[in-house]
Amino acid sequence: MTDVTDRIARLCILLQDPGAGADFAAAGADGVRQHLVTAMETAAADPELTAALDDLDERMAAADYGHVTRTTRAFRSLPGSRAQQIDVLVCPAPRPCSRVERDPATCALLGGPLRPHRMRS
Repeated sequence: MTDVTDRIARLCILLQDPGAGADFAAAGADGVRQHLVTAMETAAADPELTAALDDLDERMAAADYGHVTRTTRAFRSLPGSRAQQIDVLVCPAPRPCSRVERDPATCALLGGPLRPHRMRS
């Protein structure tokens, strides 16, 4: 995965918070969020996504929310990782982020369910 896909995954998870939409609107970042939705639906290239994510982070930071898509990279094993394959749910976008879940979840960015995917080691 790339830094961009990790940042999109972080945004997707943050948008599951019921108050997130109001926070983005209060920071003047809702238009950027909408642009990111369109960019994900159309499989935009990394430079466009990076610019939008940077804009979103700067607007959120200026409104005292901090940078919301930048994270510290850390290794975390997948549950059941001893298996040769594992069934997971992944981002449904044509240009998917790095989000991986074991339990049913919804993509808060695009509004649809995560799609099934079989990962093999």
